Formats: sequence, structure tokens, C-alpha cells
Amino acid sequence: MSAKTRLLSALLGVTLTSWLFVVVVPQVRAQKSSPTLSAPAPTNSNQAERIYEIKKLPKRAKKAKILKRSDPSYPDEARRRDVRGVVVLTVALMSRGEVGTIFVVRGLPYGLTEESIKAARKTKFRPAVLDGQPVSIWVTFEYTFTSY
Repeated sequence: MSAKTRLLSALLGVTLTSWLFVVVVPQVRAQKSSPTLSAPAPTNSNQAERIYEIKKLPKRAKKAKILKRSDPSYPDEARRRDVRGVVVLTVALMSRGEVGTIFVVRGLPYGLTEESIKAARKTKFRPAVLDGQPVSIWVTFEYTFTSY
């Protein structure tokens, strides 16, 4: 199993036997009306940017600092149906200071997952720094929904 396959397996929480499985994972393409699950194009299209797992970031690195985190809205349909639970997202905090790829680890129905993705996209942060250079990292965001 390649390093990329192991990383994707860890992020998705499943065992991947081939890259063919990854094609089956649903993704939403960037549109004005819906959240995006795809990463913005790298500034240098010939080379993808490395994204560190937060646990594997060297100790000498300065961790990313979340400056502002938005709360997702609670869609009326989900509230009417008394849907509760936690949406778990794996989010790439890119070295350019923007949110990159978002993977849904655990979702909820009736628009709660989509609202969580929208909220994650609005996150403002200072990138992690390694050897004086900003670097991209994977982090986990959890959004808890309870009715009241």
C-alpha cells in the first residue's frame, strides 16, 4: 500500500485496497450555491502541496492558530425532525491561509453536513510554520447539533 493510500485510508477511516475506491467517494464540485469538497488548485499546477498530518508535524513547527470559527446554521427541516448528533470533518488548513480540501468523516442528514462544510470554509486561521515557512496541515473539526 502506497503512502498516499495509507494517508487517505487514515483520513477516511476505512481500509482502501486500491485507488478505485477513492473514485467512489462522492464529491461536490465548487458552485456558488453549495459547499465545495474539492481543494483549490495549487499555485504551481505541476506540483501538489504537501499537507502534514498534525501528529506527524515536527515538534519544532509552530502549530496553526484558529482566529475565527463560524457556527453552522441549523436547517429548519433538521430542527423539525429533531435531528441531533455530531458532524466530523477532516479539513486541510493550507499554507496560503485558506481552507482546502474537506472530507466528511461523519455526516448528518437534512442539510446539517452541508451547513457544517459552509461553516468550516469560513474559518480564519494563521497557518502552521515549519522552518520559517508556512505549511499545510490536516485538522479535525466537529460540529455538534442539539435541539432545544
